[in-house]
Amino acid sequence: MLKKFFRLFLVVLMTFLAIGVFASGGQEKKAAGKIELQMWRGSREQVWTDYFIAVCERFNAKHPNINVVTVETGGNDLDTKLNTAFAAGSAPDMISTGIYNIAHRAGSGQFAPIDEYFNKWSAKDDLLESVIELGKYKGKQYGVGFFPDPKLFFYRKDYFQAAGLDPNKTPTTWEELADYAVKLVKKEGGEVKVAGFDINPQDFYVITALIYQNGGLLADEMADMPVWDSPAAIEALQFLTDFNKKGVAFPITAGGKGNIFRNPYYTDQAAMAFATMYGVQGIVRDKPELKNKMVVAPPLKRKQQATFSGLNFNFISTSTTHKEECWEFIAFFMTKEETWDRYKLTTVPVVFKSMKDDYMKADPENQTIFDSILVARGLPKVVWSGRNLDFLKQATEEALYGVKTPAQAAKDNVAALKKELGK
Repeated sequence: MLKKFFRLFLVVLMTFLAIGVFASGGQEKKAAGKIELQMWRGSREQVWTDYFIAVCERFNAKHPNINVVTVETGGNDLDTKLNTAFAAGSAPDMISTGIYNIAHRAGSGQFAPIDEYFNKWSAKDDLLESVIELGKYKGKQYGVGFFPDPKLFFYRKDYFQAAGLDPNKTPTTWEELADYAVKLVKKEGGEVKVAGFDINPQDFYVITALIYQNGGLLADEMADMPVWDSPAAIEALQFLTDFNKKGVAFPITAGGKGNIFRNPYYTDQAAMAFATMYGVQGIVRDKPELKNKMVVAPPLKRKQQATFSGLNFNFISTSTTHKEECWEFIAFFMTKEETWDRYKLTTVPVVFKSMKDDYMKADPENQTIFDSILVARGLPKVVWSGRNLDFLKQATEEALYGVKTPAQAAKDNVAALKKELGK
């Protein structure tokens, strides 16, 4: 009986020790005289895991008094684990995450402003202005962006040729997009086999890009209000609804055959689509014969040329007692040498103006990718950004399913969101 109790005691003790090791990221730890720092990040492709491990090792080798460790939180659990860690006073020293987190975590005092370091940083003026601005919240700098993730306008050259279209001339306006899509769609017995353009009500990238191209916004950040019931946004939703009625995409009906969870462009089932360069590169790695067929095109234009882009940043936690050492790591992470190594390993676009020419020379498509980043807009920096997208997708579904007119769908859902927010 005593032995059984002792074994149980050891199991419980080891469990608590394991939890403590993971949750102690924000606490000062000494090991052989070194300052131990943790950076938490959500899981990505293995190539990014390998890179983060390698950059930590390179930094640690040059800074013998500091030991930075990268910790993957697993799947999409980063936000949940951060909430728990901050509540318990055991948050990590640094966090690598997306723009959607800035308003919530900076506003709640979890991300530390870095102006005192950033403004003295010698590379600051070389960083793209859009990357600098996206890292700000209410006038203060919080993050340093390193991973632009633009939703690019891709097309299939071979499908263009088969439809008698010039594969080197892509649509530039909404009207041209609709015209091309009608010519590109492939049907058998009235059933779509290859979409002319992918339209998915759950993919907010499409409607968001159209709203931005028409001069609209998703939110007024200064007023802290959703504004995609504006005439510009409603016109974008009306265009998408009318466009869908042309039968150029897979049927969008409740329980229909739309590709809800998989972009059909990745499976040879769409001639044009918004997609990510990382998704396309994954396809090309498996099918090298598609390398010169899956091609990126410049963003469309209505009132202005625009597209949607995500952006990942490195942030410093307010829980850390070593902000200066954290900044040393972030500055090292952002050196030109590391930036170029990241590009060579992951193909992530560079974010420094002085590196643009080298980036262009590395691959012909990089010119279009870089130009797309220059006109890209991210999600608005408001605490309720996630709910904003939920209601926007709901409105898009209602319009595309024919449940409501685009105008009514937009107005009703913005009103419902305002009510939920108490505005």
